[in-house]
Amino acid sequence: ALRGALAAARGDERLGVIHSLGDLRDQEAAGARVPLLDDAGDAISGAAAVALGRIGAAEAVDPLRRYRAKASRGRRAAADEACIEIAYRLIEQGRAGDAARIFGELGSSPEEPVRFAAFRGLLRALPDAQARARIDEALRDADPRRREVVNRLLRERFPGEPGKAPGAD
Repeated sequence: ALRGALAAARGDERLGVIHSLGDLRDQEAAGARVPLLDDAGDAISGAAAVALGRIGAAEAVDPLRRYRAKASRGRRAAADEACIEIAYRLIEQGRAGDAARIFGELGSSPEEPVRFAAFRGLLRALPDAQARARIDEALRDADPRRREVVNRLLRERFPGEPGKAPGAD
């Protein structure tokens, strides 16, 4: 019923339907959300991006990439959040390689919080040895703030070895 209501809904009602479909994680509704990314209004296009993330449909990643490339900063934030959420769902589905590719792309974001979130996700998606290598590399970074974040992520990913990269001498 909600999928059918979307076409007729306008304004706040339309926003409500978009959010509800996302909250329900209605996979069949994902395809209908993609065209809403092109809506002229920030509220509708942003809500569509967030809903696609909540739905977790991997097929939404390419449209979200295109959306991110042309989006304003505010709209891009919604797309980044959606891509991160989809990538975590891919890990849950046993598709860590696909998730790692998404996190890797987001790692070049101009927004520092997105880069940190992408690095965190990448560490979860990678096998232990690769995650350890990324941590070791990041701990050599000259930026003390980045090293602090990496140490927190290290303790999160490898809780048994706080403050020292596993495998490091």
